[in-house]
Amino acid sequence: MGDSLMGLEILMAEKQAEAHVLANKIDATNVRRRVLEQEIFEQAMAMIDDRMAERRTLLLASENWHTGVLGIVASRLVDRYHKPAMIAAISDGIAVGSGRSIDGFDLHSAMKKVSHCFLRFGGHSHAAGFTLAVSQLESLRKGLEKEAQAHLQPKDMIPTIHVDSELSFKNITLDVIHQINALAPFGEGNPEPVFMARSVKVFGSRVVGEKHLKLRLGQGDQILDAIAFGLGNRHPLKGITTDFLFTPEINRWKGTENIQLKIIDLNR
Repeated sequence: MGDSLMGLEILMAEKQAEAHVLANKIDATNVRRRVLEQEIFEQAMAMIDDRMAERRTLLLASENWHTGVLGIVASRLVDRYHKPAMIAAISDGIAVGSGRSIDGFDLHSAMKKVSHCFLRFGGHSHAAGFTLAVSQLESLRKGLEKEAQAHLQPKDMIPTIHVDSELSFKNITLDVIHQINALAPFGEGNPEPVFMARSVKVFGSRVVGEKHLKLRLGQGDQILDAIAFGLGNRHPLKGITTDFLFTPEINRWKGTENIQLKIIDLNR
């Protein structure tokens, strides 16, 4: 999404005002990308029912998705479920998408085993892109699952989360989050930073969208809102004090920016 040449144009701009305008355009593009990415991620998670969650691979497709952020969404699904994930946008009977994998499952090798499903594909062991007819989606789903059953063991799908640093609530500011977002886009080779906060008290906890949690968290005299995607089964949490893994993000509403924590996991 956006113009990949804009960054170069900023460096080549002769006037500061011109560079400032271009920088604002890039920031606006990044905001739109993050909003779209989050929307697709939430829609993808809503499609994953209990039967699908038991499989060793994920394959999701929709007519409402933008191909420009599918790689990032696939990476987030892998981070959430710790299994290979492929996600595609459908248009005029053709599905175009991206796949991401985990250690122990060579995605490109598996795709070669079901190459008859694709119009074209390419990539490597952990990431791939592909195009196929919508009529081949079910064949691809079955073929990938067969390969995963042959090469992945349950222990391979036990997630390990890399924590970049401990970050207390008092040090989480909008400026800090903007600095983190400047490192985007996140995905394969550039994972989204994950932080830990210790001894956090849950002041409020409610289920939203059936599978997710909306939380009100406190550490010291700092109170922050949080969202925990896919952790609705941990409800209720109100009143407990525990450690959280999270990524800080900005929640934009009616022209205002507020801090929100995206919960990755909690010690419970």
